[in-house]
Amino acid sequence: MTSRNDSASEASSHRKGRDWPKPSVRDYVFFRLGNPAGPWQAARRMVSRALGARSFVAFWHYWNPVYGYFLYYWSYRPLRRYLPRPVAVLITFALCGFLLHDIVHILFTGIPFVTTWFVVLAVGAYASEILGMDMSRRPYVVRAGAQLVYLLGSFELARRLALLLFRGAEAASISLARLLQLEGMRV
Repeated sequence: MTSRNDSASEASSHRKGRDWPKPSVRDYVFFRLGNPAGPWQAARRMVSRALGARSFVAFWHYWNPVYGYFLYYWSYRPLRRYLPRPVAVLITFALCGFLLHDIVHILFTGIPFVTTWFVVLAVGAYASEILGMDMSRRPYVVRAGAQLVYLLGSFELARRLALLLFRGAEAASISLARLLQLEGMRV
């Protein structure tokens, strides 16, 4: 017979994924999105569930589950064995920003903007977790609005931070439209 404490610790370690075998990518996507009829329905479901998530942390459970699968099993989970959760999350976001998004951007601009943005996103998600954010009782429109403010606000903060770090204080005060004009892009 198992004591109450033994079953609680078994459930706790089971929840952390220590006893679960690694699912296939297909099973993982099915777990996150259900059984969409095709790629368009999967994309709609991903966006809908991510924007309607109860917190900034939960947003990332639904956003791009294929990337999420690889980041979880080949970055976060191995890092988590040796590092505290916040550090593992931050490094995983930074690696995602750099390896999966920023390499091409750096070639053209010399600024690791996406990596900076993803670090800001990680800090925002972790802060929402510390503050106990739970929008599950709010209407979908409020949750989606909050998620968009989180994404766009962190984008602008990261843009200014990256410019400050890599181009100086004067560049950080320039508006996005003016920066694109200076870079030779039309707004």
